[in-house]
Amino acid sequence: MARDEATQVARQSARAARGAGWGAARVSVNGDRSGAQGDGAPAAGRRTSKVTVSRIDPWSAARTAFIVSLAISLSLTVVVTIVWFFLSVTGVIDAIQGSFGNILGTGVQGGVSLFGFVRVLGLGLIVSAIQILTTSAAAALFAMMYNLTVSFTGGIKVSLESTRD
Repeated sequence: MARDEATQVARQSARAARGAGWGAARVSVNGDRSGAQGDGAPAAGRRTSKVTVSRIDPWSAARTAFIVSLAISLSLTVVVTIVWFFLSVTGVIDAIQGSFGNILGTGVQGGVSLFGFVRVLGLGLIVSAIQILTTSAAAALFAMMYNLTVSFTGGIKVSLESTRD
C-alpha cells in the first residue's frame, strides 16, 4: 500500500510541476520503495520515490540563469563601488595613477584619471552585461546538450523522500 502511495505522490508532483507552468524538468517515475533503510524494512512516516530528469526546458534554464546572473551582476557592481571608494580613501588610486604617469612619462591630462569612478564603474557594468548574456546562453546550450545526451545516458536519477507529519 505504501508503495502505491509513493508512486501516486511522485506522479502527482510531476503533473503539478508540468501543469503549473514551471517547465524546468520532465520527471518520470522509474520505481519506488518505502523506507530508506538498507534492510528493506519500511521506515515509519517516510516515503521514497526514485525519479529521472528526462528533459530540461532550455528556455526555463535560460530564464533561471538570467535571474541568477542579474543578482551576481548587481553584487559585482556593489563590490566594485565599495572597493573603489575604499582604495580612493586610502590613497591607493592616486598612487597607482602617479605610477602610471611616471612610467608613461605623462601626467594626468585635463583632469582625466585612468582609474576614475565613472570609468571603473562603467567597466564593471560592461563586464556584468557580458556575464549576463554568456551565462544565459550557456545555460540554454547546456540544457539542449543534456536533452540530446539523455537518450543514451538515461538522465539524472534522483531519490525524493517525503516525511509524514
